[in-house]
Amino acid sequence: MRLVLQSVLLPNEVSQKQDIYYLASGSIEVMADEVKVQTNSIFSTKTYMNLFDGAVWVKYTNRNTFNLEIEIKGIAELEIHFWSATSEQLISKHTIEHLEMKKSSVQFTLNEDETIYFKIKAINDAWIKQMQYTLEATANELNDVHLSVVICTYKRNQQVMENIRKLKSSLFFRQTSDYYQKMSVRVVDNASELEESDEAYFKLIHNNNTGGSGGFARGILESRQDIQQHGISHVIFMDDDVEFINETFYRLYALLSLISRQYQDNPVAGRMFKVRQRETQYTASEIWNKGDLQHIGYNQDMSKGDKLQTMNKELGEYSGWWFACFPIEFVKKNLPLPFFLHCDDVEYGLRCGKKPLLMNGVQVWHETYEQRQDSTILYYDIRNAMIVNVIHGQCVTPKEVVKAFNRKMLYSFKAAKFAESYVMTVAFRDYLKGKTFFVGSQYKKIIARHNQLTSLILAMFGFGFIQIENIFKGNKAFESYKTILFEKTEGGNIT
Repeated sequence: MRLVLQSVLLPNEVSQKQDIYYLASGSIEVMADEVKVQTNSIFSTKTYMNLFDGAVWVKYTNRNTFNLEIEIKGIAELEIHFWSATSEQLISKHTIEHLEMKKSSVQFTLNEDETIYFKIKAINDAWIKQMQYTLEATANELNDVHLSVVICTYKRNQQVMENIRKLKSSLFFRQTSDYYQKMSVRVVDNASELEESDEAYFKLIHNNNTGGSGGFARGILESRQDIQQHGISHVIFMDDDVEFINETFYRLYALLSLISRQYQDNPVAGRMFKVRQRETQYTASEIWNKGDLQHIGYNQDMSKGDKLQTMNKELGEYSGWWFACFPIEFVKKNLPLPFFLHCDDVEYGLRCGKKPLLMNGVQVWHETYEQRQDSTILYYDIRNAMIVNVIHGQCVTPKEVVKAFNRKMLYSFKAAKFAESYVMTVAFRDYLKGKTFFVGSQYKKIIARHNQLTSLILAMFGFGFIQIENIFKGNKAFESYKTILFEKTEGGNIT
């Protein structure tokens, strides 16, 4: 059977930036799903979206023979180019003369350290569409894949309904498609405002406002109930306010259908691109580093060719839940810890312990962290980061926890960010309450707002007080968090 691995994408309503889709020399006209290449002009796919990368398709699938299929009308030269870190070369050239739109196919082999792209050089005006990389495989050679997409939402009704509409418009919900019934969607509404729905492959569920971690946990529980019925193989965590292209899911589905046994336990990370600079990758994956985050591919303009050779090779430790895909065997045994906001994705990814794989074209567009900061988020950032560091051994003694906190606190004082300083003292006091308080606090923490002077007084008083309180409670809190992953009931519920 024929499996489509990767379709060539063109500028669309999500991102109009041409240079992440195609490069042009001369006159190129894009019309919906068709491209007109005028005489003596060149259309090239040496771009982020449309490179075909051996670091993904060869390394993770153990395949090296693929097909390039293009529907074309007119007279043109098709050039196929290999591109590696050390060289770039033309490997084949084909003259095409079609009076009507007709498919041309070229087979090629690829190594793990190579990428491939193609150029269309129009001798006379040429029209091209349906540009795809494919391979032939028997049913026995393919993994059974069903994607369970879990979206947790809270009062972002317009955004989440648009994303539901887009998913339902995909080939996964089209009866005549090979993708049909290979995806199910579960939307957990923590505000309980949207109309509930219970369809065969789509559910919208009301839930108490237990934050992102609680909402995604509910989505996992709902997915577990349908494992046998739908044959769910993977669960995708996706934020409600992202923007995406459906091709992301098609490429992911193809990769998982072919992925070799060696990588079947690895998550797959979706990159985050900026909504305000849509050609810019904010991050591809994350390294925790005790809370001093390192973003893989941070702030890279992906319309620049120098970023593309290694874009799928450097891997992080975990993927943020703007888009993260986990194998069902891990999800069946593990629920997120109740962080409410922030660090739930960090802890879950570190617990998985497998590097999330990357592939170009699997990404979402999302508002970046600095555009979303407030006192509540700061509280959870501080408290939850300390808990993650204890759980996963990044702080090996109670003294390390308080020492790291004191550094941040003193920096905040020096920067005269007294409101932040106050919030940090609240976060540390709640950390000192230990595992029982953490597990029991399922609902949003409300932080009182004060003016600068009041915040300074409260922060200074609080900072002194927690130094004393830490003497009596620090060791006990530390030890309670260390054991939290070992105290679970059957199915992954925290006691």
